[in-house]
Amino acid sequence: MARYHLSCVLASAAVTAQGATLRVPADHPTLRLAISAASPGDTVLVAPGTYTGSGNRGLTPKSAMTIRSERGPSATIIDCEYRNRAFFFEGYSNEALVAGFTIRHGADPPIGWYGAGVVFWNCTAEIQSCIIEDGEFVSEGGGIACWGEGHHPRITNCIIRHNQASKGAAIYAVQPSVTIENCLITQHSSDSLHFSGVPVALGSGAKTLVSGCAIVNNQSHQQAAGLEAGDGSIRLHNTVVMDNTLDPRYAYSAASALFLSGSAEVEASNCVFAANRLNSYAGGAIMVRGRAELNATNCTVADNECGRGTSIVCAKSGVIRLENMIVRGAGDSVLVVQDDAELSATYSNIESGWPGLGNVDLDPDFLTFAGMPYLLHPLSSPCIDTGNPAIEDDIYDWHPRWPARFENDAHSDMGAYGGPDNRSWAAFFQRAELAGTQLDLERAWEAWIQRSYLERTSWIPRAASITTSSLCQAAQFSHQATRKEAYAEVEAD
Repeated sequence: MARYHLSCVLASAAVTAQGATLRVPADHPTLRLAISAASPGDTVLVAPGTYTGSGNRGLTPKSAMTIRSERGPSATIIDCEYRNRAFFFEGYSNEALVAGFTIRHGADPPIGWYGAGVVFWNCTAEIQSCIIEDGEFVSEGGGIACWGEGHHPRITNCIIRHNQASKGAAIYAVQPSVTIENCLITQHSSDSLHFSGVPVALGSGAKTLVSGCAIVNNQSHQQAAGLEAGDGSIRLHNTVVMDNTLDPRYAYSAASALFLSGSAEVEASNCVFAANRLNSYAGGAIMVRGRAELNATNCTVADNECGRGTSIVCAKSGVIRLENMIVRGAGDSVLVVQDDAELSATYSNIESGWPGLGNVDLDPDFLTFAGMPYLLHPLSSPCIDTGNPAIEDDIYDWHPRWPARFENDAHSDMGAYGGPDNRSWAAFFQRAELAGTQLDLERAWEAWIQRSYLERTSWIPRAASITTSSLCQAAQFSHQATRKEAYAEVEAD
């Protein structure tokens, strides 16, 4: 134990030490030459411009190094010209940080591995405030690929869009504990079977936190159009999976939003799975099969379309447990249980009803406000204060900004905006209040990334000792407002 604490102190000291700053192109004409001249802990600072050629792609950062732009991703572009990826983080890149770039046109590198734009290989490092777009990879990882057990790569405050791969068109992760936080994953589609993969694919031992993300407006021909997990442990929190379309060509079971199989174990809270489309009869918006398990609390599943109107399918020994949920759809088969699978629900509002303590079948009375869909009408929704009485909302009418005419006590609400983590929706309101369509959301997210990047004053890379569990706790308490504060502007009918 003493040796462990000493190693943490030494690692922290190494990360926080002030290194030299090398400027591109003022001091070195290319990023590669600047990285080569730098020492671990130094900063490579890149001026605005578009950087091309072999000196600006296939780059491997050094330990505790920061590589960042002066003016953010809107002004600084690394164009890989479909010749290689931009960055390859490996063991020598531990605690490195890359921030503030648009990375585009990544492709299969001359020497194997995965990932067209960025690769994390057996290291703990971070990419932040970047736009990763228009990458192509025949295998896995059109945007980002993560490999290596026992490491903690982080992908934060990024937009990942317009990439193509056979699997994991946006992100492909195997084995490491990956954090994907405050990212927009959008516009992944292709008519080619070689580039038809699910946007986010997780498997083979990956321990993943997905928090504060939007996976929207993607298309796929495989088993999912949102997120797929075939193994590993995933915490899915405060995330919107919406308006994705799945047209499976070979899959005999599929899900337009979330597909779980193998031994995947997923905890989902405060998520919205809505308006996704499946052009097949074999599946639904969410499918859990094999030995996979889904424990979902305070999520909203609504307005998803598929051939037989199914929202959630549990098949072939899969296990699903639902609590404080809203599940609404079309037809009589909103929930389907097949073979020897198990599905239980309590304190949930489920279309056509479902046996279980506290379950109801009532119109939830949704509304859209400030670009946020599937909120509950504060005066008339039957889902307010009707969740599990043992669970409390984090924010309710005790808050000083809570409108006096809208009563709401600590008793948890059903759906994505209730429960002990409902405070965490504040960041979404900041980005979505300008959004009326998915395209508007994309532009709003770009503006938010650019502004937050320019306002940042500290550029110390994250310590390698950060764990997924501590990140989950941080995600629950980091925001200072919630969707209910916005009801001050909602008038009664």
